[in-house]
Amino acid sequence: MTTPTPEYAQLEDLVRAEADAKLAAVKPLADAYRKLLADRDEFAGLDATNVAAVRATRAAALKAGFTERALNEAGYRAISDLTKPPAARKTSAKKPVPAVRQARKRAAATTPPSKAAAPSSASEPQPPASQ
Repeated sequence: MTTPTPEYAQLEDLVRAEADAKLAAVKPLADAYRKLLADRDEFAGLDATNVAAVRATRAAALKAGFTERALNEAGYRAISDLTKPPAARKTSAKKPVPAVRQARKRAAATTPPSKAAAPSSASEPQPPASQ
């Protein structure tokens, strides 16, 4: 084994100090994340219990003679109504161009304008007609 040089010892100290600082910063992050996941699991368990209780008591109210409409108007909607995600927005797709319009555009692009069809303006001088 070789004896570490002073430069190596200094570099090692710098690297260790940087690693310690990173570990000190990431430990609270790990703790906060662990707590968040535990709280979410606890909430999911409580929520499942509450949903089951609401469904059971709603079924009992319907069995006792209440109508769906009466319960909904009173604000006691079915749980499936409470947990529906908002409707997704549809992207507007381009409407396809009709084939007739496409054919006209192609025909107009490929045929050069004819001289006979082009109207002449009155301000342009006309060459004399040969006789």
